[in-house]
Amino acid sequence: MKNNHSNIKKAKKYLNKNQCIAVPTETVYGLAANAYSTTAIKKIFKLKKRPKSNPLIVHYSTLSKLKNFIKNFVQGLLHLY
Repeated sequence: MKNNHSNIKKAKKYLNKNQCIAVPTETVYGLAANAYSTTAIKKIFKLKKRPKSNPLIVHYSTLSKLKNFIKNFVQGLLHLY
């Protein structure tokens, strides 16, 4: 698939439906999914036959998005105690 607006919209639609998509890297294709979806994460582990002890990597497009995730994650942990 070409990297164009139409295909990006298609990929977004699949991700929003908790599906996995293939993405090209420098050397191979990788699997991508919504990191906030338990359903999607389970699909990646199943498709790759990946042991649950081998964590996935999450990429953030900006430092501010990562900081926001960390802030929300810490607040969620504090509510447990």
